[in-house]
Amino acid sequence: MITLEFDTKQQQYKKRRLKILNLLSNISKRELIEVTQQNERGALIISVTDKDTRIPKFRFKTINQSYLADYKETWVKQSPAKFYLKEINLSIYNIEDEYLRTHSKDEFVLLHTEPNYKPTETENISPSRVIYKKSPHIHIECATKPIPKAHIALNIDNYQTVTASLDALDEAIIRAVKLIKDEILDRT
Repeated sequence: MITLEFDTKQQQYKKRRLKILNLLSNISKRELIEVTQQNERGALIISVTDKDTRIPKFRFKTINQSYLADYKETWVKQSPAKFYLKEINLSIYNIEDEYLRTHSKDEFVLLHTEPNYKPTETENISPSRVIYKKSPHIHIECATKPIPKAHIALNIDNYQTVTASLDALDEAIIRAVKLIKDEILDRT
């Protein structure tokens, strides 16, 4: 299970903040974004926002002016200082495509992982789909049903290694963010 201990002096948060800026360095300019934290119902939410106040809260400019992004990590409290990583989300929004804007599908693609996911007894989910959810995966949000719900896993063969530690997961996220940069943001 991926966990972090957030101390009262905020040392762990400061380290995580720097790591997140590094994670996003392929798609944003780190001097133009800031990492924030909020407490919500027993969870610590770490998110990124643009320093430009004209940009909607919790979104930030990417290297391509046609797209905004948002990044969020959800850490759930296990004990007073210990949190486990519930999920990481990186959404890419197309802000210039007329069709997407008029059909309320400005969320273009979502990079997502739930590394500590365990299905509940009432969920009817196959073991392979559990792997797809745990591994960093992509949702194509601008497509028609059922594609937005599909978990297009990026680390099927090595998901256990990728989700074994925060450092390993961060490296996988960096590679996935670069893939989004190369295959989406640099192509349009």
